[in-house]
Order: sequence, then C-alpha cells, then structure tokens
Amino acid sequence: MQHVAFVGLAWLGYGIALFLRKDALTASTTTALGAGAIGASLASALMLAVGGWLGGRLVYTFGANVAKS
Repeated sequence: MQHVAFVGLAWLGYGIALFLRKDALTASTTTALGAGAIGASLASALMLAVGGWLGGRLVYTFGANVAKS
C-alpha cells in the first residue's frame, strides 16, 4: 500500500508542478520558473524514487506477483 501511496503522491506533485509552470509554458517570452514549481518537481522525484524502491522490495524481497516454479 505504501508503494501505491508514494507513486500516487508523486503523480499529484508533478501535476501541481505543471500547474505552477503553466505561465512559463504558455509565455511567448522566456519566463523564469518559480521556487514552488522546482520544489514540487524535486519532492515528486524523491517520492517516485522511494515508490520505485518499495516496488522493488515487493518483487525481489517478498516475491509479489512472481510465479513459483
């Protein structure tokens, strides 16, 4: 359950970062990114890394969805 929660929070964080960057994406001139957008992206990357690590533990440590020979 923690794996799904971390990955879901990462998706949410990336959505928030995209919303915060909407002005920079639609501007015809160069617009600086805000600290909030960069912070949300970095926090989301960290959550995605933790979610990936937890998913790896599910498979390699606990054998989740692995066929028994």
